[in-house]
Parts: sequence; structure tokens; C-alpha cells
Amino acid sequence: MLSGFTPPYTPSCRSSLVPAPPWHYAGQVMSLAFQIDREAGQSLLPDRFGAATGSAACHFCEWQSTTDGSELLDPIYAQYKEFFVLLEADRGGTRAFYCPFIYVDQDMPMVRGWLQGLPKKFGSVWMTRSYDLDHPAAAPLCERYALWREPIREGSPLGRSDDQTQWRGRRAHRLPCYADLRTCGITDTDRQAKRRRKKTCSHGCRADD
Repeated sequence: MLSGFTPPYTPSCRSSLVPAPPWHYAGQVMSLAFQIDREAGQSLLPDRFGAATGSAACHFCEWQSTTDGSELLDPIYAQYKEFFVLLEADRGGTRAFYCPFIYVDQDMPMVRGWLQGLPKKFGSVWMTRSYDLDHPAAAPLCERYALWREPIREGSPLGRSDDQTQWRGRRAHRLPCYADLRTCGITDTDRQAKRRRKKTCSHGCRADD
């Protein structure tokens, strides 16, 4: 008898791309809050969802996930990177977020997101890692806080920022962080072919039968 939480279904059910819940997550996130044009934000919200407030956020994430800990022994099934955008809306006096775009670099979290109603697509996201070492390559924390990000789509930078803020009344840190986003899978055939020449997205699947 074939079984499994998601395809492919097999007698042992161990080939399912996504295992059954619970799903546990840990990771590092770089979050950016910003303002957008309300009319532009409203155009991305579903009908009757609410009124765009003009506030938005995006998150660059490096995740590690597991169900029962077994995935941690084979990290390709546990680790992935993700980028997503959230738009704030007013729903009759209650604020809520809507996610119009979200990209991941592994097939497992993409399908898992589809099961939760998230519009996930394949992309490539990179973040500078900070290590607690006194070394030029470690990107260590220090007294000043800074963010560095450069999302890229179709090989072209969408924006670049190196923001530094000195906080009052509290210790501030410098967190160097680089983020690189490349998207895949739009409908225009010519642009798809161009993107495939620039980047090949590959992903594996687990099989036991």
C-alpha cells in the first residue's frame, strides 16, 4: 500500500518530499522595515483583504528545520535560505501582514510553503555570516550597527544600502550582512531562457524505494 504525507508515495512512505508535522525552525534573520506607495501596495493585496497602510518589511533568512531531529543528521534536508516580503494592511482596525512574494533555494521548503498557502518560488539568497572570531573574514560584531544588503533579480541589482545607526542610551552593534536574491520561474519564455543561461537551479530528492 502506498503512503506518505506528500508525493512521491511509496510503501515505506520515507520518499515523501515533505515529512508530516510538527515542523521546528531555527536560524538567522535580517529584517528590513520600509515605507512604500500605498497605491502600489494596494495593487498587490487580494480583493477585500484590507487597505494598504504603506508599511512593509522584507526578511532574509537562513533556516535549519526538523521534525524529530533526524534531518539534522543529513543537513541537505534541514538547511535552506529564504527571502520574503510582507505588506501591512488595515483590516477594519486590525493590522495584518500579507505575503505577495517569497523565494527559497530548496524544493522541500517550497512545497511545505505551498501546503500553508504561501506563494513560494525558487530563488537564490545569500547572507554574510558573522563569527565570534578576531579574524578579517569573520565579520565580527562591534560597537556600531550597520546593514548591508543587495537583492539581485535576473542578475541585476535591485538596490544597495549600507546603513549605519548610532543608538542612544543602549549598546549598538555593527552587523555586516550581504544579501543576494535571484529569482526563477516567471512565465515569459525568453526571460526564462535567459535566466537559465545565467543560473541553473538544481535540487535533489530522497528515495528509498
